[in-house]
Amino acid sequence: MATTTLTLSGYYVVRVYVNGEFAAESETGYVHPAETSMAHSFVYDVEDAVIYNEVVEAPAGVPVSMKIQTVDRFGNLRTTGCDDGWVMKATGPSNFDGSVSDNGDGTYTVSYRADIAGPYKYTITRDGENICQWGGYTCAAGTQSGTKACTLGYAAGEDCAFCLTVFEGTSLNTTSGLYATVPDASEIALDGSFAATAWVHKTAGDATNVRQYVFSKQSPSSGKGVWLAMEATEDAGTYVIEAAVYTGAKKGWRHARATVAIALDAWSLVGMSYSGTELSILASPSGGALEIVESTKYDSEEFGRRNSQPLRVGAGLMGRVDDFRLYDGIPSEVTSLESNAFCPAKVPSLVLHLRLNEGNGYATKDAVGDNDAVIGLVYGSTTEGGKVKLTCPAGHVITDVLFASFGVTDGAGGAYVVDGCSSGNSMEVVTASCMGKATCELKASKATFGKDPCPGTGKSLTISAACGGGMSAWGETPQAAPTLVGVLDVTKSIEPTCTGLPPYMQAMLDDGSCSTAFEPEVNQEVSFGVLRVDGCGFPDLTARDSFVSSVVYPEEMVATADDANTCLPRSVLAEADAVQVTWGGDSAEYCGVFNNAFVFTYAPHKVGTDAKVHIELGGATVMEKALNVKPLSASPKSTSACATSAESGVMTVISVELIDTHGNAIDVPTAKDSASIDIKAFGNTGSFVVPTLLSTSGGVFTYGMTYPTDGDYTLTVRVAGEFAEGCGNAMVQVSAPEMHSLLHASSVDAEEPRSRHVSVEYDGDFYLFGGVTDSEYLSSTIKYSTGVVEAVSEAYAYATPVVVAGAEISAMTAVEVVVDTASLIASGKMRPDCADMAFVDDGAVMPFWIDPLPGCGSSNTTAWVGVSKAGTYHMVHGSATATSLQADPSSFMTFYDSFERDGVFQDGSLWKLLDSECRPTTFTAAAGAFTTSGVVSTSGTKSLMADTFTADGGSLVAKVGLGTSYVLRAHLFDSGCDGAHWISPTVNACSALTMDKAALDRQIGCGIYTGSMKDVYTKMYPWLGTSVKRSSGWHSVEFSSDGTTVVTRIDGVEVDARGVEGSLDEIFLHSGLFTGNEEAPGYWDAIYAVPRVVGLSVNLVVEETKPVHYVVGAGWSEVVTPTSPPARASAAGCEVNGKWIVSGGERNGFFFSDVWQLDFKKGSWSHAPTFGVGPSGRHSHAIAEKDGVLYLSAGKGADGEVLKDFWSLDLKTMTWTDHSATVPKSMMPRFGHHSAVVGNALYVYGGFVSFLPSQELWEFNFASMQWRLIAPNQLTVKSGLGGDAPMYADKDYVPLFDNTMGRIALLANGFASDADRTGAYSSDVDVVGSSCSMSAVLATNSERIGLRCYDDDGSVATAYGSKLAVLKGAKGDYVVYVVASEPLKGLPMSTAY
Repeated sequence: MATTTLTLSGYYVVRVYVNGEFAAESETGYVHPAETSMAHSFVYDVEDAVIYNEVVEAPAGVPVSMKIQTVDRFGNLRTTGCDDGWVMKATGPSNFDGSVSDNGDGTYTVSYRADIAGPYKYTITRDGENICQWGGYTCAAGTQSGTKACTLGYAAGEDCAFCLTVFEGTSLNTTSGLYATVPDASEIALDGSFAATAWVHKTAGDATNVRQYVFSKQSPSSGKGVWLAMEATEDAGTYVIEAAVYTGAKKGWRHARATVAIALDAWSLVGMSYSGTELSILASPSGGALEIVESTKYDSEEFGRRNSQPLRVGAGLMGRVDDFRLYDGIPSEVTSLESNAFCPAKVPSLVLHLRLNEGNGYATKDAVGDNDAVIGLVYGSTTEGGKVKLTCPAGHVITDVLFASFGVTDGAGGAYVVDGCSSGNSMEVVTASCMGKATCELKASKATFGKDPCPGTGKSLTISAACGGGMSAWGETPQAAPTLVGVLDVTKSIEPTCTGLPPYMQAMLDDGSCSTAFEPEVNQEVSFGVLRVDGCGFPDLTARDSFVSSVVYPEEMVATADDANTCLPRSVLAEADAVQVTWGGDSAEYCGVFNNAFVFTYAPHKVGTDAKVHIELGGATVMEKALNVKPLSASPKSTSACATSAESGVMTVISVELIDTHGNAIDVPTAKDSASIDIKAFGNTGSFVVPTLLSTSGGVFTYGMTYPTDGDYTLTVRVAGEFAEGCGNAMVQVSAPEMHSLLHASSVDAEEPRSRHVSVEYDGDFYLFGGVTDSEYLSSTIKYSTGVVEAVSEAYAYATPVVVAGAEISAMTAVEVVVDTASLIASGKMRPDCADMAFVDDGAVMPFWIDPLPGCGSSNTTAWVGVSKAGTYHMVHGSATATSLQADPSSFMTFYDSFERDGVFQDGSLWKLLDSECRPTTFTAAAGAFTTSGVVSTSGTKSLMADTFTADGGSLVAKVGLGTSYVLRAHLFDSGCDGAHWISPTVNACSALTMDKAALDRQIGCGIYTGSMKDVYTKMYPWLGTSVKRSSGWHSVEFSSDGTTVVTRIDGVEVDARGVEGSLDEIFLHSGLFTGNEEAPGYWDAIYAVPRVVGLSVNLVVEETKPVHYVVGAGWSEVVTPTSPPARASAAGCEVNGKWIVSGGERNGFFFSDVWQLDFKKGSWSHAPTFGVGPSGRHSHAIAEKDGVLYLSAGKGADGEVLKDFWSLDLKTMTWTDHSATVPKSMMPRFGHHSAVVGNALYVYGGFVSFLPSQELWEFNFASMQWRLIAPNQLTVKSGLGGDAPMYADKDYVPLFDNTMGRIALLANGFASDADRTGAYSSDVDVVGSSCSMSAVLATNSERIGLRCYDDDGSVATAYGSKLAVLKGAKGDYVVYVVASEPLKGLPMSTAY
């Protein structure tokens, strides 16, 4: 037996040789190719009407095809089909899928249409495997050797993707005489409403008075049908456009004509629409927008008459035509026809779209259907015996016979089909007779075709052919109509995105959300993408345009030197950050389908919201996107400020400003930033103290630190695990505590001894009425206003006397107080921001303002305080959380301006330009030279800017009207550059000097004048240098006059003193050396003037600083009312709905039973008459209220009688009701007790019973109207940590008041080493189950508490257990709080929890 493996398919004969001699031979057999191998198969182009290699290129909107040749693994071309699962997918401007059909011979036709021009990437797969090879025509052989004879190309990338270029193509050159013909079909019948548009391109030299059809569907002989035509006039560029519809009715035709200017050598859009009642002509005159240029309306609705003629585009048209569109129906807006004309839109009403993109061949495809057109179509049909004559347009010959049949056919106008018999040699005969001829004629006879294909049957000869060969229908130079495909639309394109980019670009982005692209951290690289979009909304994949991008920042004023080496501040853009632009088209792997993708990568170097990503294209700005550049996380570069000395028990302030590693302030800290702050203070004993966070403002954290004992403490402030700058590792000396006395306002002597008064709280104030002193009964009502304090840290801890003496003050005057705030801050007696500095007079806050120069933290901080008389006042300070109480300086200063407005002369400005009689030529000014600016400032956010850079500057004056003694001060910003900026107190008018100048009679002024001295500040007149050297930044200029001498100071340094008399009438301010110069702008801020009281001294007596407790607004005052209750003592009362109800009391043996009420809002007392029999006069009784009813119990009456009665007063009806019958015999008469309502019960405790202090607690249940004794226990409390708290002895129990309302009230039973005191403690704690009649609380030193609930028979019904938080003390346990607990079932009676 012999075996062999055959790898070449084909026919074989097996011959057998024995010893070299032929022995036998088999029959011929065929060896079939093996199964398809995708690795060996390839795609190739085929010759068709579209003369392009459709494997790699195709015109847009044209259906094209190519073939797959399947090959087995041995290289044999397969000759059979049946492979399925083929998929063609293309991505590009508009993704599409192709279709694959089986040809049954081992090849498969791949058909596709790419509607949008641009680059594409496509794959052809079968069962997940890709074809990776392609070839040209020569690869379409039928044998294995055919593959060896051609050159195969290989697809790009790992996915074996083919690159396809789809182009817009050209237009139809109808000057050639050739035009497009679409065979008749129902979609293009034009027998209803329709609209049509086409682009036409006309040139000079057009033939006149000749009808040139844009399109037509009419009979060649009668002309009946539908058409749109143009006719050139004698005026070049002027055309008569005519539209016609033949309806077949009586009148037959409907016409419209319009004369329109058409741009020559340019594309124009023309069209028509017909609704049945209105015929319109559309055009874009002179290349403008599409509009209705003529419209004719009709009374009756008639539509075009149906005909079988083909639709012709461009017949007889001189020029070019492109992009013909036919719509079924009329759109509501003509503009939609225009917008569609620029884009390959697929609106449902578009029934025919000839894009005319092919550029060669005789066929042009319908982009929306199957109504393809033929270029240069000639056709004819005749019955047997007749003749068909075909004639091509001049200069053309027949180049293709498209259809020929002698037999039975159907169809019309180039859409013929065999409908029965047909001579088999029809195509051969017609081709031989017509090809290459301008005209050919054939007779429909048996003699012409050699035989009768179907004897006895009527036959016809039908021919369709295409003409060409002369002037190309596609022209020498392709030229297409306008389109927005591939034309960048910057309004749609430059939008940031972080999705849809190629994988290698997508990896450059964060998480696909652009979450950090526009909120980046400083100096950290971030990216975002841009996908360019064209005017039709498709990806713009045209050749790369160069984007120019950078991160830009606002302009900054910087000092630079010009050519003359003169220092000038110039407004320049801050240094921009480069942006790296990555283009998606740089990778050939993607076939250009990501040519529209760009990634912009940058690392902004400045924190803030002023930066923008700036992108330019072709010199034009196409995008500016604002950035919010954030600092990095908090770092040890953060700064901290603290006091290095403190008083134990008094809170001091520690501030931390978070700063990142690059030195940027963190204005919006994250939770991580906040958590990075670690502050501790370690005492000598090793214990440590942590501060309390008081406030946050941006990235500044303010903490309050209270040192518990005196001694040395090591304060550590760490940020991100390391010591912060400033107080990162500081030693704090803590002194022993001092007694802090109250400092408050008092309009009444409320501190005289008094007793037996009645009191109440309302709206944060404490009210007192009546009582007795050692000599009289009182009827006054006084209150203590506690002030608005949410925490003790808001109170001021220190007060320093301010003594104003030496002269009389007749009106509010601003006086200067110089404070060494640096020392106060260091000693912990003032906050680092000085916000806790205030000045008070008898507890009331005085108007004051802290001058920003030199400002807080200086040894000579200046505060201006408004005083009305000489005397002693106090500067209070040392509050950890108080807010600044500074007043508006203009409220107590004669003149103040900080320029917090838009423009110098707005909002009642105090300033005006210098009057003409005092304006020398060198001082020429315009109002625009002075404005307000936010570039620099000291007080507020704005300052006065004098523009001497782009303008000449000039002079301003402001009326003041002060006397001869005054202080004038101004803040001047020195840029360090050349210029003139000075100020002067003006008393008299200007006087002329030589050289066309003028001067003030005062002849005093101070500031910058580099025309005289460049390096020092100058004074005048004449201009002389001072001892103070210039430096960049803000400086203080001051003039102080005592009436005879004016002293000039710069930054507090005296630079001049001269005798000058006169009142301060005006302030004179000047900027500018000479006109026409580019000089440094000047800035002024906080200009103020106050009277100076000669002889007045203002002294801050630091050595008399004392510890206080001062709260703004706190103090005693008398409530003065028109009437008031008579003087009395031991009355009782309570507050009800904004009124204080007071009843009873006694005076000198007289016992009151009346009722009075104080309306808190009105501030008035009134007597309240009552009805019915009421309680007798008494004192030392108790009153409580529930639901608008007062309950009065017991007290002491006439003749010393101790009472036990019980009454109620309905406050609505003012009627008394006696409930004394409810009082049990065991409830003894009493006085001096107190009562309160809790939930649904009234509780009465203590008082004198039988003239001995009572320990009884009674409960009155409002529902049952019954009393019961709750507790006879004596209460002992222990004063210790956490304030007063109950102290429990082991296994002693504490009765439970009432738990029906979810409240636990505890009475402590235990022991203490100090004097016994009584007290009750309550907590809002939910108690599980409280339906039993009695319950008790057990407490032990085991830190457990049990609640026992007893039934009526004394058995334990339910028990509850809870963990207590307990502070351990030297003498016992101090209970802090009780937590709600779960039921503990079946606990024995003797168990303690």
